[in-house]
Amino acid sequence: MMNEYDVIVIGAGPAGLSCARFSRKLNPRWRILIIRRQKKSIIPCALPYALDGTIKTDDCIKSDEKLLRSANIDLVIDEVESISCEDNSLAAKSGKSFGYNNLVLATGSFPFVPPIPGANLKNVFSIKDHPDILSILEIVEDVRKAVVVGAGFIGLELVNAFYNRGIEVNLVEMESVCLPQNLSSDFSENIKKDLEARGVKLFLGKVLKEIKGEEKVKECILDDGTKIEADLVVLSVGVRADVSLAQKSGIDVTQKGIKVNEYFQTNIQNIYAVGDCVSGKSFITGKPMNGFLATNAVVEGKFAAMNIAGKKRPFAGIINPAVTKIFDLSCGAAGFTRDAAEKEGLRFLSSDTEVYSREKSFPGAVPLKMRLIFDRDTLTLIGAEALSKENVSWIINMLSLAILNKNNARELAFMQYCGHPPQIDVPAKMPIVLCAVDVLKQAKEL
Repeated sequence: MMNEYDVIVIGAGPAGLSCARFSRKLNPRWRILIIRRQKKSIIPCALPYALDGTIKTDDCIKSDEKLLRSANIDLVIDEVESISCEDNSLAAKSGKSFGYNNLVLATGSFPFVPPIPGANLKNVFSIKDHPDILSILEIVEDVRKAVVVGAGFIGLELVNAFYNRGIEVNLVEMESVCLPQNLSSDFSENIKKDLEARGVKLFLGKVLKEIKGEEKVKECILDDGTKIEADLVVLSVGVRADVSLAQKSGIDVTQKGIKVNEYFQTNIQNIYAVGDCVSGKSFITGKPMNGFLATNAVVEGKFAAMNIAGKKRPFAGIINPAVTKIFDLSCGAAGFTRDAAEKEGLRFLSSDTEVYSREKSFPGAVPLKMRLIFDRDTLTLIGAEALSKENVSWIINMLSLAILNKNNARELAFMQYCGHPPQIDVPAKMPIVLCAVDVLKQAKEL
């Protein structure tokens, strides 16, 4: 006999868990099921920090079984092999079948492994799941030289972790800067200088062409012929939406992921999709884009739950607020960076400021750099960047909300804010206000 559910979620990453749990809040009577392949759910952003002992490997695992039980959400460890859209049913690898009233695809993403000769050698890894970290930890004691390919957030966090273990680290990035998708080049120059000062060898503007070795990796060959000795290689060059199940079920997909509308509905009635597997759109331009962040996935899961419950709420688009910390430097951005706005051809005004993280006479005060980007015509905030040796997440979160609310320079220049010398610079140096006032001057409104 087939088990019937009001809501079935395929996948238990941030998007799937968020959708299931929020569905339960919205309707305590619904029968809700999560089906996932993995025995354990993980905290993906924590994975690099298990490599140098900052956290234990088990700390990367979510203890979600107890949480789901307490929310009266069923969990099945299995793999869905097919979806029958005609009779609202699923067939799993185990032979079990399930019926649904509403189905949510939260199938996530998988690491992109470029077609490089030698990518299948031993000691060549990509990072996506808990077993990946365990595999690296099995050999890392014997590693003297590591090559990390990709200078995004995960790539730089891996560099940080290997460096902390005393390993000689080489970083290869096809773009000419670090964090090319996350910061403007002048901001990321601070990261580059810090890496170089620590002895990390940077190969920016270079492409990995071949990985050589007998059974396991011995060296990497770059496009300019440079050879780098390596005992370990980690490919951190992005992920791709996992659309395989959707594709074979007749659900529309694009190059970026499963096609959904603003309610996260697919082309098939009562089937939704959320998280990394989805082709999203930019909040600012409306153009298709991916938002491969756990925080985006959590928000999308909630929107899908609202719409399943009949509380129609459209999702306006992806802002992509994101932060990281590389060694001593915290950095982050929301919306468009200045470089990205230029590349997109947007008309904008921008302003930079540098203040202290707290009143400069207080212990621990360090410089805080910030940039705001505004639409030239409306003066609406469309982007923000921040860099400091102190936490910048509060700034990025605040400015992400300002972008979402379509606040403009006129409003931000006269915002009301708190002040306390041990926690923030003097009242006259609120960085958001300073940038907004400067943009008003550029627009000749002051």
